[in-house]
Amino acid sequence: MIDYTLTLNVNPVAGGTVTGAGIYNFGQSVNVNAVPNTGWEFVNWTNLAGDVVSTNAAYTFTMPSSDFTLIANF
Repeated sequence: MIDYTLTLNVNPVAGGTVTGAGIYNFGQSVNVNAVPNTGWEFVNWTNLAGDVVSTNAAYTFTMPSSDFTLIANF
């Protein structure tokens, strides 16, 4: 199996925290979670192109065959 890196970013940084970043195999089911800080609200997950991939703070997806970055927007 080939391992790929999942990077999770937070926008803005003060908005909250995320879990789930790491090394995964292609096709593996990946769980990510965004937790807003006090006074913030989770909006969505987007990819680097700015496309919304989920509006759920707890999001499960299938790891693609490349390194991948998700941004948690608060």
